[in-house]
Amino acid sequence: MAFISDAAAQSGISASAIRFYDKQGLLPALSRSSGGTRVFGAAELERLQHIHALKQAGFTVEEIKWLLTARAPAEKKLAFIEEKQALLQTAQEMLAQKEAALRAALPAPPPAKKKTVVKIKPRHMH
Repeated sequence: MAFISDAAAQSGISASAIRFYDKQGLLPALSRSSGGTRVFGAAELERLQHIHALKQAGFTVEEIKWLLTARAPAEKKLAFIEEKQALLQTAQEMLAQKEAALRAALPAPPPAKKKTVVKIKPRHMH
């Protein structure tokens, strides 16, 4: 049993984001103590890790909610994930092209100036 601060530390998700996800219905089985405090068990902590991974992968809260709660067949969910992956790949390729275009548009850096090395011969004292 863990409270929200423990769940935040274990999942890498801020307490405010956990509260938001709860309000959005991403944590439907979340129980509360007699005082109304959210209580997280192993299943809820695992679900938070899934939410965090999906969020990091670029899914919106609505997409995550659908993936986690919809009674859709696994094949349909997998197709959705693959479609999202393809979109992200396309976006990554477009960003790489833009980066290359920006680099090509930048002026070439000036050539490095050669440093002049002056050798000083020691003077012998007589």
